[in-house]
Amino acid sequence: MTSLWRADAGVLFTQLARLSVEAGWLGAEWGNSIPGSIGGGVISNAGAHGGDMKGSLRRVWLLGPDGEIEQWAVERLQLGYRTSVFKAHGAYARPGMSPAYVVLRVEMLLRRGEREEGERRMREYLAQRQRSQPQGKSAGSTFKNPPGDAAGRLIESVGLKGYRHRGASFSAKHANFMMNLGGASAADVLYLLELARTRVRQEQGVELQTEIEIVGEEGP
Repeated sequence: MTSLWRADAGVLFTQLARLSVEAGWLGAEWGNSIPGSIGGGVISNAGAHGGDMKGSLRRVWLLGPDGEIEQWAVERLQLGYRTSVFKAHGAYARPGMSPAYVVLRVEMLLRRGEREEGERRMREYLAQRQRSQPQGKSAGSTFKNPPGDAAGRLIESVGLKGYRHRGASFSAKHANFMMNLGGASAADVLYLLELARTRVRQEQGVELQTEIEIVGEEGP
């Protein structure tokens, strides 16, 4: 048995996971460890623990640049690994600015399941994230994982795990997390991004691509 769930863009992943599991519906519990909103998750095709927005999303309501509300089927969003048509390179985003379209609401397909199973998964996912990822001020994963590899491993392999530049650093717990140690500026972050890209390219022959989206800054 399946059911269509609608959630406003401002609903947090943790809220949707908890409410759906409590009602006996599965398919959104992977979001229990994601610190963000459903609307933002559409833009980046957020995912974790083997699940992502593309797997359950069916349609979205958008506020268009002309002020009209539109409904789009999921196929139109061009969802891929941490990307969508709304990212900076997409046809519906304005370079250097916020997307021309604003996500208002989503519709997701969930399946009937045991509440106990969903609660167990949520506990496991949250514990896994706490064990493997740093706590504190960060923007989450910094670079996308290249095919067949991990960005954190590559950054660590070139000696940048825990490396600090002024107020920012690559986490000493997980190298693919950029941490704000206090007073970090955009220039500090951009410096570290370029340093990691250059070293990984030169030493590993891999071109890292950012998962975070840079808006309004040209360079370090």
